[in-house]
Amino acid sequence: MRKGMRLRVHWVAVTTIFTLLIPLSGLCDDSIPGFVSPPPSTSIQYSNRNGTSLHCKISESGALYEWFEVATPPDGGLSSSQLGSRMHGMIHHERRVHEIPGFRKVFQNGTLWLPPFRSYEYNPEIHSTTYQCKAKFGPLALISPRYTIQPVLQETIQLRVKDVYSHRGNSAFLRCEIPEHTQGYVKLISWLDGSGRRVGWNQQDQDKYSELSQGGHLVVHQISSFDEYTKFMCVAQNILTGEVYSSNQATIFVTDSEIMYDRTGLVYPTSNYTKIHLRTGQNVSIGCIGQGIPVPQTIWYRSIEGDQLYPVTTNANTRVRHEILELYDVQTSHSASYICQVTNTNFQQTARFDIEVSPEYKLSLTPALERTRKGSNVTLTCASNREAPVNSSQLAWYRNGQPLEFNSNRHIVETSSLNILGVGEEDGGIYQYFHTEDQTVYSAIARIIIQDSVPEIVSSFAGDTYIPGQYLSLKCVARGRPPPRFKWLLDGYDIKTDARYRQSQYVTALENVESQLNLTHLTDKDGGHYSCIAMNTAGTVKHTQHIRVFGPPYIREVGPVSGVEGGWLQVDCPVSGYPIQAITWKKDGRQIQDSSRLKVYQNGTLIFDRVEKNLDEGEYTCTATSSVSHYSRNINIKVIVAPKMVGFSFQTLEEGMRTVVACQAVEGELPIQFQWYRNSELLEATDSISFQQGPYSSTLFFNQLDRKQSGNYTCKASNDAGSDSRSAHLSVNVPPEWTEKPGESVLAAVGDTLVVPCSAFGVPPPSRTWYKTEVGGSLTEVEEFSRTGFLVEHILTSWNGNYTCTLDNGVGRSISTQVQIVVKSPPRFNTGNLDGPTDTRFNFQNTLEKRSRRGDRVSLECEAHGDPVIKYTWNKNGMDLEQNILKKDLSIVGKIGSEAGSILNINMVEPYHAGLYKCEAMNEYGHDILTYHLVVVDIPSAVYNVTVSEITSRQAHIQWSPPNSGNSPVLHYTVHTTLMSEGFDRLKENEITVGGQSRSLILRSLIPGQEYSLTVRAHNEVGPGRTSQRIKFKTEELAPEGKARVVRVTGFSSTELEVVWTAPPRAMWNSRELGYTIGFRIEGSGSDYGTINIAASSDKQFTFIIPGLECYTRYEMVIEVWNYKGRGEKTSVYSASTLQDAPSGSVEDLKCEVLSSTSLKFTWNLPLQRERNGEITIYSYQYYTFQDPDEVYSGQANTNQIILDKLEMFSNYSFRIRAHTEVGGGPYSVPIQCTTLEDVPGAPEKIKVVSTGDSSFYVSWLPPSHPGGNIIRYTIYWRLQEQGAQIQTVKTRDTKVRLGPLDMGDWYDFWVRAETRVGQGPASSIATILAQNSGNAQIVNFGMDWKVEQGKNHVLDCLAVGKPQIRVRWIHEGQPINQNPRYTVLQNRSISIHNASREMSGKYHCEVENRQGADRITHDLLVETEPGSPEVRIQNPGTDNVEIVWSMPTHSSVPPVIQYVLAYRSYSQDWQSVKLLGDSSHHKLTSLECGSQYSVYLRARNRIGTGKSSNIVEFRTLGEGPTLERKDNLITYNITTILVNLEMFKARDCPITRFRIDYTNEINGKSNLAADLKADFPKLFRIENLQPATRYKVRITAVNSAGDIQVEEEVTTLDIHGNPVIRQKVDWTQGRLAVLFVFILAIPCVLTGLGFIAYSSVCKRLSSNQDDRSSLKKAFYRQDSRMTSNQGFIPTLPPPHISRQPLPPHLPNPEDLYEEISPYATVEVSNSMNSGKQNLIHRDQLDEFNTLYHQGFVHCDNEYKSLRAGQPLGTMKDVQNTATVNTARKRSKTGGLINFYTESNQMETFRIQDSQDESDGMYAHALNSVDTDSPGYETEEDDESDLEICRKLRKKRGKSVSSGSRGKSLCQPDSDDQQDFRGGANPEYQVPVHSSYQLVNGDFDPFDFPPKRKPKLKTNMFQETKFGH
Repeated sequence: MRKGMRLRVHWVAVTTIFTLLIPLSGLCDDSIPGFVSPPPSTSIQYSNRNGTSLHCKISESGALYEWFEVATPPDGGLSSSQLGSRMHGMIHHERRVHEIPGFRKVFQNGTLWLPPFRSYEYNPEIHSTTYQCKAKFGPLALISPRYTIQPVLQETIQLRVKDVYSHRGNSAFLRCEIPEHTQGYVKLISWLDGSGRRVGWNQQDQDKYSELSQGGHLVVHQISSFDEYTKFMCVAQNILTGEVYSSNQATIFVTDSEIMYDRTGLVYPTSNYTKIHLRTGQNVSIGCIGQGIPVPQTIWYRSIEGDQLYPVTTNANTRVRHEILELYDVQTSHSASYICQVTNTNFQQTARFDIEVSPEYKLSLTPALERTRKGSNVTLTCASNREAPVNSSQLAWYRNGQPLEFNSNRHIVETSSLNILGVGEEDGGIYQYFHTEDQTVYSAIARIIIQDSVPEIVSSFAGDTYIPGQYLSLKCVARGRPPPRFKWLLDGYDIKTDARYRQSQYVTALENVESQLNLTHLTDKDGGHYSCIAMNTAGTVKHTQHIRVFGPPYIREVGPVSGVEGGWLQVDCPVSGYPIQAITWKKDGRQIQDSSRLKVYQNGTLIFDRVEKNLDEGEYTCTATSSVSHYSRNINIKVIVAPKMVGFSFQTLEEGMRTVVACQAVEGELPIQFQWYRNSELLEATDSISFQQGPYSSTLFFNQLDRKQSGNYTCKASNDAGSDSRSAHLSVNVPPEWTEKPGESVLAAVGDTLVVPCSAFGVPPPSRTWYKTEVGGSLTEVEEFSRTGFLVEHILTSWNGNYTCTLDNGVGRSISTQVQIVVKSPPRFNTGNLDGPTDTRFNFQNTLEKRSRRGDRVSLECEAHGDPVIKYTWNKNGMDLEQNILKKDLSIVGKIGSEAGSILNINMVEPYHAGLYKCEAMNEYGHDILTYHLVVVDIPSAVYNVTVSEITSRQAHIQWSPPNSGNSPVLHYTVHTTLMSEGFDRLKENEITVGGQSRSLILRSLIPGQEYSLTVRAHNEVGPGRTSQRIKFKTEELAPEGKARVVRVTGFSSTELEVVWTAPPRAMWNSRELGYTIGFRIEGSGSDYGTINIAASSDKQFTFIIPGLECYTRYEMVIEVWNYKGRGEKTSVYSASTLQDAPSGSVEDLKCEVLSSTSLKFTWNLPLQRERNGEITIYSYQYYTFQDPDEVYSGQANTNQIILDKLEMFSNYSFRIRAHTEVGGGPYSVPIQCTTLEDVPGAPEKIKVVSTGDSSFYVSWLPPSHPGGNIIRYTIYWRLQEQGAQIQTVKTRDTKVRLGPLDMGDWYDFWVRAETRVGQGPASSIATILAQNSGNAQIVNFGMDWKVEQGKNHVLDCLAVGKPQIRVRWIHEGQPINQNPRYTVLQNRSISIHNASREMSGKYHCEVENRQGADRITHDLLVETEPGSPEVRIQNPGTDNVEIVWSMPTHSSVPPVIQYVLAYRSYSQDWQSVKLLGDSSHHKLTSLECGSQYSVYLRARNRIGTGKSSNIVEFRTLGEGPTLERKDNLITYNITTILVNLEMFKARDCPITRFRIDYTNEINGKSNLAADLKADFPKLFRIENLQPATRYKVRITAVNSAGDIQVEEEVTTLDIHGNPVIRQKVDWTQGRLAVLFVFILAIPCVLTGLGFIAYSSVCKRLSSNQDDRSSLKKAFYRQDSRMTSNQGFIPTLPPPHISRQPLPPHLPNPEDLYEEISPYATVEVSNSMNSGKQNLIHRDQLDEFNTLYHQGFVHCDNEYKSLRAGQPLGTMKDVQNTATVNTARKRSKTGGLINFYTESNQMETFRIQDSQDESDGMYAHALNSVDTDSPGYETEEDDESDLEICRKLRKKRGKSVSSGSRGKSLCQPDSDDQQDFRGGANPEYQVPVHSSYQLVNGDFDPFDFPPKRKPKLKTNMFQETKFGH
């Protein structure tokens, strides 16, 4: 038994050791672990759409990782031990991170993963917090920096670039405006021009374009005419999600000097000081962009220190390009101030950039690996590659992942070092140093290994029992550093090696020390406690076990035992022999008992808890007793006292003195040993130090003190009982000694920074005093220098003189020295009237302004002060004036090089003399520059940009831009107006004067509808300036009169009102068109009116449906008329109510009350008022029991309560109810459950008794049909059929029981009663039998009806009895059940059915028989299955809704349906689902897209499971594409502007969601995108800045969700005089026939002549076109267009005064009808605009569209009969009918082409074959229209290559390619193609519309276009289109 136990113990020990060694496997070496690939920053932003991962992995294997949520401790009051906590959030404020399913997961490899989440799932405690990781490996640990994460929720980001105006020859500066809150993660990546080409990145672009590093702004250099109207856009990328964004297109407008002569100044930077921090190796581009005329010049200077400026020179790392300074691969030597000076004749401005270059900050701890011994000192020093400002809050030290507990005695922390004094075992481990700078955490790691490790016993011996004479061998194995040595003890005393005891010790291959103790022949006196002790310098470890040897008691002799007074003492009685019954102790003859201080243990150990000398010292007797004998021995205990010392101290001493100090012990047992220590190191005697020892004192002698002997001295006294120590500090004072002595003389220049070092060493540290020698020789202390040292920034000559530095510390004599400071002065100008403070570091800022009128004489004086010799030079705008000295109007007075100064005279000032004149003064100590800004004052130039706006019938707003003021403030402006209309003699001309600061004027008291002209002129002190250009304008008409007449207002539906009205008499309109504003609000609410605006040109009756109203609510309504000039009268207030609807909410507060075992009472309250939607008329309810959930009962109630009776007893019922209005029922309430009370059960159903054939009988019965509760037992009664027979009973819980034996031949009666907790029920019927052993085969069970779920197992019972042996047979539906793996007949003759299925339902007969008889029972089994597939049909589709109707197949084995799931989607959306009640048979889908294709399917679920889905049914909502109502009023135009009337397009059923307007210039063939409007459509759209007398093709595309329509018109703008252009057609056919005729006649000369004439004609026409174009610019600026008789203006509309709610997107907003026409342009308005059909607004479901549909209405062959107009085929690129545009019910034109792009970015062209009738399918699809006549688009000439593309495309799909008309190709799509094109887009991913197929992978390159054979990109090439909501 003991051996088995020993084996198990050993095995557990081995297993435990092995387990403990596993995590230490990585620590066998002395490696320094570190984090592998940590996050690059401690502040992490991430997208909620992508989630984020934090990785925490170290280089050691087997590490365990933990993550914590870190809470930052409050500021203030941190102790030194918490320095790291505030910056890094370690340990003290943390919470361990646990996994949260779906939101956060922690992996064993150290990764913390936050998965993507939706915006509403955002939890700041998870997604926006601070995390920290700890890695543990064995006893060591590492802590990571804390990572603060911040999610960026998905949003739409818009970039913006503003148009810029630039002078010719200047540089244009474009700024990409990125939303400020996104600049941390949205980065600018490139600039593109209007064609989509990336600019500035290739070699040829680098001289034209520059991108600045600060903000990525674009600079376009040397603007010329070629740059006019150039467009640019910026592209940025979201670095979190990879999404790419693009801005709008900005235009560069070039301003000519003839128009604008003005000073603009420095455009960029906006601040004159910028500081830039760079890392070594980076590149930087900085710029100074000026605007002005003449073109400003930019010069770059570099200044390192002082005021010296050096021009920047070009080298390998530095380049100046135009205004841009570029630095490449910067190093620390590039750190400097860079100053740009931007100058022209009108201004001079500067800006300064301070660039600081520093290397990447790197930290390291030295030594990285320190091996040391206990008690030594260790210093860890943090080294970095650069200096950084440090404060204590930025530093933190950690050991093994825990904040280092700073101890002032042992742990001393300095700025960048950690000193550990007296290293202990606990100081070993991993050290981490954290430093935070600029919100970035840097760290370094070191490891300290304590080489003296305490021994550890890795293997040892166990206790055991022996008999005398046996051999004993004990072994111990230990390890440690240094290797331990062993000592063996027996009962606490050393074992001496002799003939019987042998000890051995050696070192193993694993560097373990193994020791053995061998005893050759055991005796009964060798028993006891054996111990092995392993010892080294680090400590001791001991292992003890009891070795028992059979024999009589024996106590070994021991010496006196010593104990320390007040200490704890253990005395062992060394007993041998076995077995021992008792061990007792006595003192002075009295047996020792347990007390508060003493305790005696059964093993003989005596414990003293606190030793007292007077009580415990003496002789003790230990007695060991066995069953046969006993043995006693005396042991003496001696109590000794430890030393106790008194303190000592040192006096104040100086170097070279002598001293003596003594320490003494006032208590303690002798002998006492004394030791002296200095700074914890043992002190030994030397020539200067000696000791004298006494019995209880020690004296320390210092023969001659020196500075090295300063320190902490400790005297330690010790004896056998303990030790005590006292310490004192010795400070040896040292007189001052020079460490930095200044020279006798120091030379400096004014403005320099002067530092004069003066320092010395001494103890205590010497104080420094500076004195200045005053006149007369007296000394005056300079207190500032005494505190901080001699440091002067920007030194002046006033610092000249003699200075004395004195150092003194009160020890010995002070030291001093004298220094002469000599300050030389460079030239300096006294510019007392400078504008603002002067920065002497940048001398060009000394600027004086000199103003002079044209023709005056001016003198510029230049005189500087400074040390001689001063030289003077003059220059103007950088040109040396010495070369121009002979000019008659310029002279320099004074000899160049003299010290008296210099004067520059200009005899007669002209404007060209204006500019910057610089006088430079120089000597050998520096230089200074005085700049004169000479301003020549002249009359103002002409006022420009005169505009007329806000024109009304009585007034007009005049605005202008100020002219060049002539360098003199404008005093006032005069505005001269002339009435140009005939018939007005008075008020013909008028002049108004306004102040010089004015920029605008309101002309009042004008005459309505008349034409005026005006000019503006500026005046200054010199006189009036030039007159502006003449501007013409016309006053407006008046607002309408009268009001609309309301016919009726009635309810149209539960959410709509129908309004019918007629217009006022046309005579009261006062305009060609009239609009209506319908205002509506809830009656009596008093809220603002919601408004809908409708524009119309008809005077007939109007009908409008107001959508989106509240159900069954009464509204009041008014109608107001308006036109483009104002509003008319309102109608009276009319009221009407919306219709009732079914309730939208369920009943409230549904409750149940249990009345009895068969009745329940349910009560409820009405639905909420806002959810009733009408008057509640009745309630309908449903309920069922959980015992039979398939049987659902229903009923109706007229009140808010119902009592259900005749219920099942003790049954759980589920009840729900809903409310009805006259329209229908609302949703059911949430079901509630209620249980009827328990009652007594009914009688058992059947009873029968069968004989077993051995005098016993089985009685069986069926449970009651109404159990009334839980049946707890049955009682069986039986008795003999004789008078007075006793009734016997048996109780059971089963439905059968075996009774017997009974007396044979007697008649017995049997009956059964059931019992619940309420009581016993009635008895069953009585079964009477004659008791006899017949042995007939009989069945105990009854046949029953069973229901089983499909797939489950079930057992049908058939317990049969009888003798002799009986046979059993099972029959299913008339067929015997033979060997079938799905059936198993059990031993009791029951049958087990496996994996039940529907075909296994039916009747099962169990037949038994033997020779005595037969019996049979029948089980009826029903296997229940999940529901079948529904049959779905579509009924009554609408524009935004459809009715879904379905039917279910019925079968007896299918339980009723519980729930339906209806799934649907459009081609541009993901699947959506709706859950419906199980008794539903139809559902109405609403909020669908108008005119869109949808798919739908249905699935049913019952309590068994979910059935198969129905077939997917396709349907399309009603609605057609937009139409053009009138084409004649679509477009009007003038010289430079085309107006498009968008109201000519009608929406039909589906609201228009988009307008795209393109135009093409016939001269250059350039196609332009004018607008891509997606919301807030204006009534009129203006295409501006066109060329006069030029033909344009204008294409307008209107789009809604059902399709689109495209209209193309040709327009020729008026010539520069405002006249129409008449163009003659050239019949080239006749020319060709003539040439052919001449060729036939073979007259070469005639052919040559005709060719020459044709060539001349063409050249002349081209020259004429060039003349027209060259005159455009003049016409643009003159703006003297003449109006023709049929010209008019589109007036503006004042804002409506009825407050509005947000309007539906398809209804026009009156404010959108505002239209400002340029004063330079005239507009032709056709009179036919007054005619046309009425503009009716149909009711629509106002959802935003998901897919744009292109409606080309191209007829295809019979293969496409299933496709209809506007049907979406996916995200295909583009489909267009370029031949013609037709409506959905017209026939398309034969020969048209369809162009679209495939997923391979190749265009395919389809040619239209023969036209077909309306029943044929139509091929149509979405997105932008493509102008195939524009350059870069495929046309018919490319059809042959397209045919090859089509063949390749269709070859993939196994299709053929047919030929079109005229030999062209026809690539026919089919239904397979349709599937290929359907939705491949991520519904939430925004992409450029040009790349629909690339978006699947999300990795498209926006710069990889246009590819070959793609259309040129339009201005909206990055317009983002969102597919899906």
